[in-house]
Amino acid sequence: MRRPPFALLALGLTAAFAACSTGTGPVNTVGTGPNFASQTLYASNSSQNAISIYSVNPAAGAVPTFQIGGSNTGLTGPTYLAFDSSANLWTINRNVGAGAASLVVIKALATGNVFPLEVVGGSGSLLSQPNGIAFSSTGGGTIAVANVNPSLQTPSQILFFADVTSGLVAPKNSIEGAATNLNIPSGVAFDSNGNVFVANRGNASIESFAVPTPVPTATPTPAGATPSPTPSPTPSGATPPPVANNAPPLTVISGAATGLVAPVGLTLDASGNIYVTDVGVPAIYVYPSGANGAIAPMRTISGSTTGLVTPIDVKVDAAGNIYVADIGAGSSGKVLVFPPNANGNVAPTATINATGALGGIGLSP
Repeated sequence: MRRPPFALLALGLTAAFAACSTGTGPVNTVGTGPNFASQTLYASNSSQNAISIYSVNPAAGAVPTFQIGGSNTGLTGPTYLAFDSSANLWTINRNVGAGAASLVVIKALATGNVFPLEVVGGSGSLLSQPNGIAFSSTGGGTIAVANVNPSLQTPSQILFFADVTSGLVAPKNSIEGAATNLNIPSGVAFDSNGNVFVANRGNASIESFAVPTPVPTATPTPAGATPSPTPSPTPSGATPPPVANNAPPLTVISGAATGLVAPVGLTLDASGNIYVTDVGVPAIYVYPSGANGAIAPMRTISGSTTGLVTPIDVKVDAAGNIYVADIGAGSSGKVLVFPPNANGNVAPTATINATGALGGIGLSP
């Protein structure tokens, strides 16, 4: 196995958006396109500052039918994608040069040069090097973002934001600290119970955590004990810090038997099976629901016939088809589609050439 250097994509919003410390809210009428069917394939195009929209079950060689892009969108090198329960599209934008990362939210069904529904960014967002994004309907709607913040003593963290309807910009809570064993978290996903899963590229592991509640429950003071001092209130106008959860994971998939070298992309199917892209092999690993410890994958897609070179993202549709974003070794990439239960050195059923530098993929709800 090889473990090549995997440079994080240097992507972000314009300086105007990066300077914001509150959400934009709806800033203009949002244009919408056709009523796209469920499971429509979206692919970010970081070199063209756009998001390509394909059809459902696109055939080999398919080209985008629509695109989201233009100066109004605020897209500057979009990468990973996630849809919320209203089918709004959340997109990670990163700008390493300016040190300003953001989340751009595009209205459901929007196409063309549309204004964003919301922009989450600025110092209050705590976004530094976001690497993955996922949505859960639990808790009124939660967006999880895998983030690396070099200014922290333990820089790896998962940030949780409220759904777009709240208008909040600061994360409502986070998972971070030495006990979590997070190490360059990348792909994130939720299971049906609302637990969050994360792929750690830095220590070749897959972890799961219970999502912390926004406000910690107060612990009663034992009789005769000295009460803890009341924390100082947040100054007026300041952004309160998120509630940090420094607790060990619920489960950890790691060890030689797992085959993991440098896991990046991650998703779960309807049965809770865990799909992971590994750029250090390259391979797609599938672990059973509830997997924990040094467990071998129940399926592995790998080998010269697969077309895998640098797989960075993965999604599974309702029929079990496996979509893989592979950035290859050049300036563009491909979306490879594998059939349900694919295993071994198998050829994809479809290969879709990206129209620019591929960053991430999503399937509409």
